[in-house]
Formats: sequence, C-alpha cells, structure tokens
Amino acid sequence: MLRAEGLTKRFRARTGDVTAFEGVDLIATPDRPLVVTGASGAGKTTLLRILAGLEREDFGSVLLDGEPIAMRERLDLAAFAHHSAALWPHRRVRQQTRVNTKMNESNSDAVIDALDLRDLLDRRPQELSGGQQLRVAVARALLSERTVLLLDEPLAHLDEARRADLVDVIMSMQQRLGRIVVITSHDLAAFADRSIDRLELRTTAGAVGMR
Repeated sequence: MLRAEGLTKRFRARTGDVTAFEGVDLIATPDRPLVVTGASGAGKTTLLRILAGLEREDFGSVLLDGEPIAMRERLDLAAFAHHSAALWPHRRVRQQTRVNTKMNESNSDAVIDALDLRDLLDRRPQELSGGQQLRVAVARALLSERTVLLLDEPLAHLDEARRADLVDVIMSMQQRLGRIVVITSHDLAAFADRSIDRLELRTTAGAVGMR
C-alpha cells in the first residue's frame, strides 16, 4: 500500500511563495487504481513527481507498506509516465517498450494494441507525434517491473474506444500483477462503472478530498 500523509508543496515566485497543494493525504492499493482529478494548476503532475522521487515535498511523508520511503528509494520503486514522454532518443518503439523480459507476451501485446502502437514499433521518437510519444511512455511504464506505476494523463490523445481499451488493460494488469497504480486524468467518464478510488485536488487553498 502506498500512502501519503500531509503532503505540501510550495514554489518560490517573484511575488512570494505559491502553494501547489497543502495537506494532501492519499492511499493507493493494488486492489484498484487511484485516479487523481482536478483543474489545471491544481498540482496533479507535481503530486506524481513527488511520489516518483523527482520532486521534494516541503512537508509530509510518503510511505510504502507503512514504512517511510525517501526520494532515492521512490526513484527505484516507481515507473513514471509523464506527458513530456522523455523517451530514449535513439531507440525504436519496440526497444522502448521491451523493458521487462519477464513480462508475459500476452500482456505486452495487450498494452501495445490498447495504445495503438503496433504500426509504430520500428519508429524512433523523432518520427512520432507528441501524442504517440506519450503513448509509448505509458506502455513502457505498464510493462516495467516497478512496484508503483504513476501515469500522468495516459488517456490524452486517445479516442473513446482506445481510452476504454487502455483502462481495461491497466486494471487487468493491476489485478494480475499486484501493482499500485496512480493516474491523473480529466476524463472520469472512461472510468464509469469501474472500481476506482478518487482523489480530487482543488486549487482553492490546496483543499483535497478522497472518495
């Protein structure tokens, strides 16, 4: 179980400190994904970066199975798929996604097909659109061996049918492999009739609520 308690993040600006969010508590389990929602600027990506060990919280703590985990440990535990993709520039898509040689081939095929990457496997990042690069980054995270999967807007740039396929794959792999999955999304409709936990970040005073 991944747990965060009292997470607060502030950024310095010319006019003074700006609070991204304050006092965030969350719980994410292998049973179902935690979907983080909120308006632009509410701190969704920043929250994932903290959980991934890429950003330092100002206050609060992150725990795995009840034990605090430092930033360096989070880097080793989490796979983070960010909307900026950050792919290896000289590797083709099939090499980008072949990060776990132990992964069952049917799982790999399901992820590749859900993200509509089958016809792109021989392309390099510079030959892909921004949306295609994001889909490769999501596939790489899903096919990794990391305990925690942090997916930043993975449903962006997908049509309605592909969004539904990807949600099916994420939830199926979570159940089969026991991964902890945290997703940011503006599209709650894609999770309709699905068993999820939800955390809403609000821009007003950093208020949050978990449902």
